[in-house]
This record gives sequence, C-alpha cells and structure tokens, in this order.
Amino acid sequence: MDFIALDFETANADMSSICQIGLADFKNGLLQEEWKTYIDPEDFFDEINVSIHGIDESTVEGSPILPDVSNRLYNYLDGRIVVCHTHFDRVALHQACFKYNLHTPSCTWLDTARVTRRTWEQFAWSGYGLLNVCDSLGYQFTHHDALEDAKAAAHILCAAVAKTGIDLQSWLKRVEQPIYPIDPIAREGNPEGSLFGEILVFTGALALPRREAADMAAKIGCTVANGVTKDTTILVVGDQDVKKLAGHDKSSKHRKAESLIKKGQPLRIIRESDFKELVNLSLKQKDDGTFFDEYAIAVVRKRGKKSYKLKEAAARELRDKAKTLEKSDPKEAIQLYRISLATMLEVDTLIRERQSFKKQIAELGYDPGTWRRASLPIERITALLEKEKRYTECLAEIENYENVRDWKGLSETDIQAISKRKDRVKNKITGTD
Repeated sequence: MDFIALDFETANADMSSICQIGLADFKNGLLQEEWKTYIDPEDFFDEINVSIHGIDESTVEGSPILPDVSNRLYNYLDGRIVVCHTHFDRVALHQACFKYNLHTPSCTWLDTARVTRRTWEQFAWSGYGLLNVCDSLGYQFTHHDALEDAKAAAHILCAAVAKTGIDLQSWLKRVEQPIYPIDPIAREGNPEGSLFGEILVFTGALALPRREAADMAAKIGCTVANGVTKDTTILVVGDQDVKKLAGHDKSSKHRKAESLIKKGQPLRIIRESDFKELVNLSLKQKDDGTFFDEYAIAVVRKRGKKSYKLKEAAARELRDKAKTLEKSDPKEAIQLYRISLATMLEVDTLIRERQSFKKQIAELGYDPGTWRRASLPIERITALLEKEKRYTECLAEIENYENVRDWKGLSETDIQAISKRKDRVKNKITGTD
C-alpha cells in the first residue's frame, strides 16, 4: 500500500498562504520517509491562525517560498496517491500553485475524512475531524503540526483498511459512493422465531452492519424489507443523531411510518439499541427454562383492546427482575431495564390514545407520578452504566432522553441526580475528573 500523506498549515484565511508543509511517504503501509519545512507565504499572519498552529512571521523568516520547493513537491507527488484529511490541503495546494503560476502536481487524491465516514458509523455524519477520529483510535499526535497531521491521516487510512478489508485502490472508488450504498438486506423470517409474521424495516445510521442486523431480525422470525409499506409492522431507527436530507430531521422511512401509524396501521417504531435487546432476550433463557420472549418479545405483537395491560405486566416483570440483578449482574440488569423502558413507552402511547388516562393507569395500580417513574427508569439505567464505567454509553443515554423523552413527572431529586451524573461522566470521558 503505497501513498503520500500530505498536510499544510496556512498563515491566514487565504488558502494559498501556505506556511508549513508536512509530507510522509509510505510504502507497503510503512513509513519510509518524511519531510517538513516552513514556507514564507509572502503574506500576513492572522492572529487566529497563529493561535492554532503557533507559526508566525518570525518562525518563517529565512524560509523558502513555495516555488523554491516546488520541484521537490513534484518529485514526491507526481503519479502518486496523495492522502489528506478533508479537502483543505488539496485546495490549498491548488490555490498556492495558481498564485505563483505553477502547475499543480499530477496525482490522485484520497480524502481520509471521506474514508472515515464510510468506515466508522459513529462518524458518518459528524465528529470526523482529524483529532476526534485519532482520539477514538488511540493515536496520539501533535495537532496542527503539518507533518504530525499528515502522519495522523495516514494512520486513519491504515486503520480503515484493516477494519474494512478494502484495499487502497478500492477506497478510491468507495469514497465516490454514498456513505450507505444500496445494500440488499431482504430476508425471510425464521418460522420458528418468536416474531414470525412481523415485517421489519431498518432506517438511519446503525451501529451494526445492515446485513448483520438483518440476519438477527430474520433469526427471531422477522421478514426484513427494504422499504416501509402498508405491510410493515416494525421500524428500527438507528440511535445516532444523523443529519437527514431535504431539511427533515427524520428519514423518509421514519416519516412514512409515522404517517401510517396516524392512519391506524399497527406499526411500532423502536431504537436500534432496543431492537438488539429484544433479539438478545428472545434467545436467552430464564432461570425456569422458559424464554424471556414470552413476556418481552411477544408483547410487541399484542394489538388487542387491552394490549396495554399485557405489555405493562411484561414491563413490570422485567423491571422487578432487573432490580434483583443490579448487584449480581448489572449488565443483565441494564438490558432488562432498557426492554422494560421500551415496553412501557408503548403502554404509555396506547393509554394516551384513550380518553381517561388517569383511570387507565389507576387500573394498573399507578398514580401519575409513579407512572412516569415506571415508564422512564432512566435514573436506574444511567446509575448502572456509570457504575460499570460505561461512561460514553451513559452520556449517550442521558442526552437521548434529553432530546426525545418526556421528563414530566420525574421527581426533582431524580432530575438533579441525572444532571449531576451527566457532568460526572462528561468529566470522565474528557479526563478532567
């Protein structure tokens, strides 16, 4: 795997004002040669740029101008694959060559930001800056030093090749394709599965590869389809807060599903994390030898007039079981709380469709205050995640609920506890605690 990794720093907002070049030559994926030089941009240094990279007029005093090193650049770049992170460096070189009436090197460019977005789903729509990606990969470097940044981009490329199995030449084609290329994931459901008869569709950025998620759904009986139709019964939405097209916050599948629900179609919308827990529990036995799906999975299919009672009983059993496991098996407790939560939210939706909300929950043995605590066991979930040192997951859970859940009815004590927990886990993640 042979390529050149390249990075520039600039003196000001004019991208032609290159003041530092960093270049790393890789052969067979290994660093063979590196070159770094300051460049006199023959331009002013903006204090903003100086505050970022620390390079100013005194730093470049006596340094060559770009034409002085152009032949060396051509020798490195002509006929090579040149790797950089985002389009900035490519544009900077083009603009600088135009400024000095130099021809641009004849090379093939590969943007590792685009590689990143197609390799790691958490970076598909945001967070794919050089420093953030390298932090997630455990690669440490001095940011905004041109040579260090170039080698960091090279590290990302090598990591992406290792993770995906896509070689360098194939990446040149892959980055020109959509982040999520059309992937036929249609599956027939297992007739012995507990959700046999359900028609399931995925949408959004999934943590799981689509094929793997489709296989899981088919294993528990779901027929997996590519699009939402009048036959769809379950829509699984990716947990990531992805940006959507056409100015919408939700995907077209998500919006269509909500439209069908309003028309009376018996369709459920669940998060990917809830889907995974449903799959896990459908395949896991209880202590008595029976399966969790008897009260956790099958309830998804209950659509009768009193289905909310069946679902609430299932959620209550899950919640009680989770409570007993908090000390002995916190991981299992978290899973059960999450399924309880997903089920109780369905119950809440069903009941709120009726006229007498207080009467219905009273029949179930709740008053409005205890109802919200039961249907939003967020305090317990996040407490266990924090205890298990799953800080990133804990923060994501809290922020998800802040964005999409109804906090009304939670006690001030719970809200304060969650707020303090959010601050603590943020500090743990950033290393300031």
